[in-house]
Amino acid sequence: MKCKCENLTLVRQLVRKSNLENTSLSQNSFHKILLTILNIFILFISLFICKEVYNHRVNQEFILILFAITFLFIWIIKILSSEKITLMKSKLNLPLLFFIAILTLSIFLGNNIAVSLGDYLNFISYIILFFITLNFIKSEKEFNSLVKIFFITSFLVAIYTIIQYYGLDPYYGYLGKLTSTIGQKNWISNYLAMIFPIGFSYFLLEDNKKLKLYSFMFLSILYTTLLICQSRGIWISIVITLIFAFIIIYKYKLGSIFKNNKKWLISLLIVFLVITVIYSTENPLNKSRLTVAERALSTFEVAADPSINTRFLMWKVSFEMLKDKPI
Repeated sequence: MKCKCENLTLVRQLVRKSNLENTSLSQNSFHKILLTILNIFILFISLFICKEVYNHRVNQEFILILFAITFLFIWIIKILSSEKITLMKSKLNLPLLFFIAILTLSIFLGNNIAVSLGDYLNFISYIILFFITLNFIKSEKEFNSLVKIFFITSFLVAIYTIIQYYGLDPYYGYLGKLTSTIGQKNWISNYLAMIFPIGFSYFLLEDNKKLKLYSFMFLSILYTTLLICQSRGIWISIVITLIFAFIIIYKYKLGSIFKNNKKWLISLLIVFLVITVIYSTENPLNKSRLTVAERALSTFEVAADPSINTRFLMWKVSFEMLKDKPI
């Protein structure tokens, strides 16, 4: 009788172990699927080319919503299969949830429900991707792979922009304006200005000389594209980023990293200076009507700049609307 009980206990343990292994395999499969979808989502945006590139945001919004829904659907299946919900805590959770509540309420208070619903879906899609990614990236390896995908997409966008800038792309040749696979130059510069400081951080921390050289070339191409775009927004972003960078360097005493990369940094600075000179003076390589210096000076000429005046007008009207109807 004792022998039978022991055998029964052993069988139960084996079954429990088998179930745990199957659950673990299922979880790993879902995890790999989610990671693949996320990488495809990021990469596909930079490769998707549309003739109506200046209306390209419509296509990108559709792709965003499609991937967000797919991603959420698979993530829900993953949660149901594991029979547990674990959400990583973040200081942004509460503000984002409050934002979603206000955004949901505003749909019914707006004059045009269709427009409000379209904006709502875009915001919700980004927030869904944020929450899922926050709870999905579990290891340093997965985080680095995600960052590398961003590096690849920004490199493709930068290369395509340079090709189009010099008229070597017959696909967008009829436009006569600077563009890329993700749209017009402001979108390009904003995206690259976001990736640039991250790429620079990886450049400083890289020990492998071959990979460091690749990072060097990557930063040079991104910087060239940023100068070609000549968007005032990127310079504002870079200045703010530098301020925060110096604060972080001082606070965490990271000066030794720069000392260890002294030769590389001097070489990078020289290359940046050469690129700046090329796109700040009149020469065959500079196709722009305005040099970088002229563009920078025009930033402060508010009265003569319709773009800045338009933004000030939008902020003023938005402020008046907020006073009348805060929600």
